[in-house]
Amino acid sequence: MLAFHNRWMKLATMALILFVLSLLIVLSGAALGLWEWSALLPPALFIGIAFLQLYVMSGRYRAAFRVALSLAESTNDGVLISDEKNRILYVNDQLQKMSGYTQDELRGEYPNVFKSGVHGEDFYRNMWRDLKEKDFWQGEIWDKKKNGDLYAKELLIHTLRNRRGKVICYVAIQRDLSELKALEQEKDRLRYFHKESALPSETFVIEKMNQLIAGDVPFQTLYTKITNKAYLNEFHSPDKYVESLQGIRKRLKAKWDGVFALIDSEFFVFLSHKSMEGDFTAFLQSFIDTCEEAFSNGVIFETRLGVSAYPEHGSDAETIYQHAQIAHEKAFEYNNAYMVYHTDMKSEVRGEYEMLEAFKADLQNDRLTLYYQPIFEVGSNAVRGFETLMRWWNEDFSNPSPARFIPLAEKHGLMKEVDAFLIRQAMKDKKRFEAVYGEDVWMSLNVSVPQIHRSACLDVLIERAEEEDVDPASIVIEVTETDFTSQFETLRKQLKKVRGAGFKIALDDFGSGYSSLKRLHAMPMDFVKTDKYFLQSTEDGKRIIQSSVSLGEAFGFDVIAEGVETAEHMAYLRSVHARYAQGFHLARPLPLEEALAYKKRS
Repeated sequence: MLAFHNRWMKLATMALILFVLSLLIVLSGAALGLWEWSALLPPALFIGIAFLQLYVMSGRYRAAFRVALSLAESTNDGVLISDEKNRILYVNDQLQKMSGYTQDELRGEYPNVFKSGVHGEDFYRNMWRDLKEKDFWQGEIWDKKKNGDLYAKELLIHTLRNRRGKVICYVAIQRDLSELKALEQEKDRLRYFHKESALPSETFVIEKMNQLIAGDVPFQTLYTKITNKAYLNEFHSPDKYVESLQGIRKRLKAKWDGVFALIDSEFFVFLSHKSMEGDFTAFLQSFIDTCEEAFSNGVIFETRLGVSAYPEHGSDAETIYQHAQIAHEKAFEYNNAYMVYHTDMKSEVRGEYEMLEAFKADLQNDRLTLYYQPIFEVGSNAVRGFETLMRWWNEDFSNPSPARFIPLAEKHGLMKEVDAFLIRQAMKDKKRFEAVYGEDVWMSLNVSVPQIHRSACLDVLIERAEEEDVDPASIVIEVTETDFTSQFETLRKQLKKVRGAGFKIALDDFGSGYSSLKRLHAMPMDFVKTDKYFLQSTEDGKRIIQSSVSLGEAFGFDVIAEGVETAEHMAYLRSVHARYAQGFHLARPLPLEEALAYKKRS
């Protein structure tokens, strides 16, 4: 009895030692930087391996073997056991599901039945070296299923030996990485490509540029933008926008050898010097023409390009990319087709951004000011309306004129906030004008066309008019002729809705763009404001005003002549029977209190 007890104590001790050794495999994995995989293996499986080792060393206790197989069947990992010659003895259900093979098909075969062809001979030679020297191997491997599909898996192989060191069998534990690989691929796709358009991202561009820089390959970069993305998203399907973007990329790649990345509304290209040999200006014009040909569905392509180059304008991708953007901003500012980066631009742009931040702060805190320029009835010289004009008094930037800060707001997407301030403040002031000038006086608002395209703009107009108890018929919304010629049909529909809500419409700077009589007739409007150039030019120019008055009589609108700077100008307007006039000879734009007091002075 004592001998039997001692025997079991020895076996139990051996099992414990082997179990500890199994745990040491986990710890060694951590030490080798393989902890993530080791942590995935159920500890019970290592206990099973310990029992299996106990079995093969003793040649007895088949119960231990049955426990090991039971544990192998209960795990979510694939388990394969092969003999000392590496012939397959056993595979569990999970491995059968992973590979598509059955137990009977694999028994007696060698594991190279799974060989994918992905790995070279050195890979397998190193694996067997580790199995001989260390009694285990761990790593990621690509295998082939029965149906021929390749799949990645994490594999851990143990070499089991008897007391004399002879190999008894090999135990391979493996986990299918297909789902993990799919997640990694999706993560990379989201990192390098935009989800909606499947077009390259900024990360993709930067990494591609760094690859060229690493190879010291000179290249040029071009940067520009789609200017009316917000309009397209609201009035066209996203598919049409993406279709246009993909179309331009296809056309460009057909003509030039380079990388063409479309980053949302931004368009970025880098080309080898070879692609742009010859006349650089001719190349850029050809590039612009190709871009414009590719667009449809109402997409407006901004044909101003910012250009930078490696190595002339930077030694890393981020710097070159930034310099191309800076050059684009300066091309936009100076209304040039393109501009090549130079070092002075950075300080200029820095000053612009400082102005932008100051403007945003004053806008958010309602520190902008509205001025009002009277509009007179020509026959009676009575004030009938006021044009609302925005002013920004900031001494740090020498009180910039609207010609400076309005384009800045447009470029940086602030016009929604600017228009909201204008509408809110003008509606408040309107009631005070009515108290002084009577309810018949109207107020004219210069609302940006992109905001008119948005249905929310009409909601704001209606909401503010109701809050301040302002009659919509006393509010005139001005749009310039050049704005409505580019997107005529959509703008016409939106202005029709604005007019349907009771507001009036004025076409500003009439004659500065191109208007057919058909469009002039179709556009819903109450006033036409003639460009000041005609009143201040030759007699032929002045006759445009006379013709406009005749058109007004035919189409049912009144003419407001801008640019009245002399008494002679007023005399001419009376002679052609123009209805209304506006200009410095009559009154300059005035702050609120002075505009309210102007009636008493006049």
